[in-house]
Amino acid sequence: MADPTPMDFTVTHQQNPLGGQRIAITVKAKVRLVNVKTVLDDITLDDHDLDPHGTSYSRSFPQVGDFHPGSQHTVIGSGTDENGFTDAHHETWTDE
Repeated sequence: MADPTPMDFTVTHQQNPLGGQRIAITVKAKVRLVNVKTVLDDITLDDHDLDPHGTSYSRSFPQVGDFHPGSQHTVIGSGTDENGFTDAHHETWTDE
């Protein structure tokens, strides 16, 4: 098995004026991805088996979770490649 190669994650978040959060995640890998999972505040937003497998994945969630000034949120994105290597990224912020 080849050495694991870290994946590149981009996560963005902002308040949605209609309520909740807007979350977007992009994952790029050098080895084809077979699964990507996105979790916000311990709630799974997506657990996606990719078919066909690709080296990138992008998804946005326009209105998820909640928004309350002072509340802290964490989003975790993880990807698993075709070699079975899993990498993850987490982002934490506080609503202002």
